This record gives sequence, C-alpha cells and structure tokens, in this order.
Amino acid sequence: VPHFNVPLAYPGKYVMTLHDLLWHNQHDARATTLPPWQYAVKRLAYKCVSEQAIRRAQAVIVPTKVVAQDVTNIIGRSQGVEVLSEGIPELYKKTPLHFEKVTERYCVYTGNLYPHKNFVTILRALQLDPSMRLKVVGARSVFMDDAKKMAEDLGVEQQIDWLGFTKDEDLIALYQCAV
Repeated sequence: VPHFNVPLAYPGKYVMTLHDLLWHNQHDARATTLPPWQYAVKRLAYKCVSEQAIRRAQAVIVPTKVVAQDVTNIIGRSQGVEVLSEGIPELYKKTPLHFEKVTERYCVYTGNLYPHKNFVTILRALQLDPSMRLKVVGARSVFMDDAKKMAEDLGVEQQIDWLGFTKDEDLIALYQCAV
C-alpha cells in the first residue's frame, strides 16, 4: 500500500509505505481551510486511520531513520520497520547538464506552501540579497496566495517567479542552474 490509507475493513496482510508522520506532531490550524471543529475531527480521523494501518502492517517502509523512529514509537517495536531511501527517477540521471546556460543567480523552491514548510524564511533570505531570485515550482493553492502576500509584505515580490506546475525536463534544468 503506497500510503497509510489502507481500507479499514481489509482483512489481508500488507506492506505499506509511509513518507512521514508530520501531522502526528504538527498541529497547525493555519494549514487548513476548514473551520476549527472540522479540522479537529479530520485530524483525529487521520490519527486513528494511520495508526491502525501502521499497527496492522506486516512491514512499514519509510525513507529515513527519523520516520522509522516515529513509527517505532507508535507500534512499540522496530521489527518490520524498514528504511528504504527514496530514489531518483532515471530522467534526472540521464539529462545532460545545463550549467553553461546560467544567466542569473537564483534558488528553486519546489513543493507545497503549507505554513509548516516555513517559506517565510526563504523570503527573509531574499531581503538580505536583492540580487538573488527565487523560482517557485508547485501547484496553485490558497497557500500560494498567502505566500505571495507575505512576499509583497516583505518587499521581495519582484525577486520571485511563480512558475506553477513545471514539466520534469524543465525542472531538471532549473535545479542544475540554481545556485
């Protein structure tokens, strides 16, 4: 199973993959658009479903030792918790280098912009170096609107390119040329 959302009534054996248990430790109402009571119910349901899935799994595959320890804390044993580092897609390994095309100094941010990702720290770093640009890659969301407002409030909005979804080939070139 590629996630903790194993069907509740599934009677068989399974191995599951778990990338993190962030929401077990993170309790941040800013990371939702739900009213507080709905967020509390959703968080409780998440904890129940994920912990049941973890306890019933024959094995849990995790990407790091830190996540392995989090899982061990939930199930009370380390047996069956296996660290298997995440790989790099072949496309990323085979793409020719693009370093000769660098024309500007920039950093790349990929992923979502939930408040716990601490994107504001990157914005504050941009304030320290007005010549640095930031290329933001990720799906549009309410959190992107919040990030744009933070950038405006900190006076760095002109240093940022909001790229949205980017094809892997273009993302590879962005990574290769970033400082």
